[in-house]
Amino acid sequence: MDAEEGITVNHDEASWLGVVVQSSFFITYIMGTVTTWKTTAAINICLPIITVIYVSQMPETPIWLLSRGRVKDAERSLCWLRGWVTPDVVKEEFSQLVKYNNSTKKGIMDNNAVIQLTVLNASEEAAEHYDQENIHQSKSEAEQTENNATHANEEDSQESHCSLETWKEMLRRPTLRPLILVNTYFLLLNFGGMAAIRPYMVHVFREYGMHDEAEWITVGAGVLGLLGSVTLVLTVNWLGKRLISLLCMTGNAVCCLLLGVYSYVVLYPDGVPEHQVTWMPLTLFILFFFFSSALFQVPWMMISEVFPFRTRGIATGLSAALYYVFLFTTSKTYLDMESSMHLHGVFFFFSVVNSVAFVFLYFRLPRMEGKSLEEIEAYFSGQNKKGFLKK
Repeated sequence: MDAEEGITVNHDEASWLGVVVQSSFFITYIMGTVTTWKTTAAINICLPIITVIYVSQMPETPIWLLSRGRVKDAERSLCWLRGWVTPDVVKEEFSQLVKYNNSTKKGIMDNNAVIQLTVLNASEEAAEHYDQENIHQSKSEAEQTENNATHANEEDSQESHCSLETWKEMLRRPTLRPLILVNTYFLLLNFGGMAAIRPYMVHVFREYGMHDEAEWITVGAGVLGLLGSVTLVLTVNWLGKRLISLLCMTGNAVCCLLLGVYSYVVLYPDGVPEHQVTWMPLTLFILFFFFSSALFQVPWMMISEVFPFRTRGIATGLSAALYYVFLFTTSKTYLDMESSMHLHGVFFFFSVVNSVAFVFLYFRLPRMEGKSLEEIEAYFSGQNKKGFLKK
C-alpha cells in the first residue's frame, strides 16, 4: 500500500502478542505439572508486581501526546519506542504523525494528507517520498501545535469534565458498529468452549477416560496453543481474519459436536462404556485446542484497527473489560453447567455457540487486510463499503 492510502495496522506485531499469551499458558501448565499448585500460584503472584514496575517506566504513545499538544514529549516518546534513538532518526516518521494528528483534529479524511504509519523504522526508501519542503512544512505544523499546547490542554480538561459528548460519540455508527462486532466476538469466543474448560482441563480429560495422562495432556494443550498462535501469525496477512475466523469456528463446532456425541453414546450412564477409546476424544481435543488458540488473538487484533481515534481509548478499554467479564462468567459457571446439563449437554451447547458465531461473523465481519484506518472507519460509518469483500 502506498503512503498516500493512510495509516495502516501492522498485523505481525499484534498477532505475535497471542504467541506470548499462549507461551504463558504453556509455562503455567508446565509449572503446575512439575510443582504444586501453591508454588505455581506464588510465582504467578509476583508477575503483576513486575509488570506494574515495567509499565511505570513506559511513556505515553506519541499520537496521544500530540493530541494533547505535547509535541516535545511526543518526539521523545517516539525516540524511546524506536530504541532510544536520536530525533534525526525518527524525523520523517514524526512529521507523518504530526500531519495525521492535525488532519484528525480538523476532521479531515483526506488520504493525501495522512501518511502511512508503520511500526518499522523509517527507511531511506520511505524518505524519498518526501522532499525537504514537506519536512519543513511538518516542522512548522509541529511548532504551531506546540504553541497552542496550553489551549489544547484546556480543551482536554473540559472534555474530561464533560464526558457526555464523548459517550454520545460512542453511540454513533463509526464506534457503535465495531463495538458491537468486537464484543459479540468476545462473548461467543468465551462461551464457545475453550475459555470455559481451560481451568478444569485435567477434570475434563479424566471424565473422558484419560486418567493417568491428564496432567501431561494439559501441557500438550499449551504446545498446541503455541502452534495455533504461530499459524495465525504466518497466515493472517494471507488468509485474513475473516476466513480464519470462519474456518476455526467451523472446526470448533464440529469438534464439540463429536465430543458431545461421544460423551452421550459412551460415557453417559445409559451408554456403552465397552466402546470407550481414548484416542478418539484426544484427537478431537487436539483439533479443538488448535482452532481455539488461532481464534484467541483475532478480536484483540481487531481492537487496534476498528475504532476511530476520537473514541479509541474508551472503546478499547470497555471491550477489554467486557472480555474479562465474559471470561470470568464462563469459567465460574462451567461446573454448574456440567452438573445440570451433563458432559454431553455442555459440548452440544459449545457446538451451538460456535455455529451461531459462524453465522454472525459471516454476515458482520468484513475483510480488513490492506485497508487504512480511515477506510475502515468509513466502512463502519456506512460511507464506503467498496473493497471490503467478504471472501
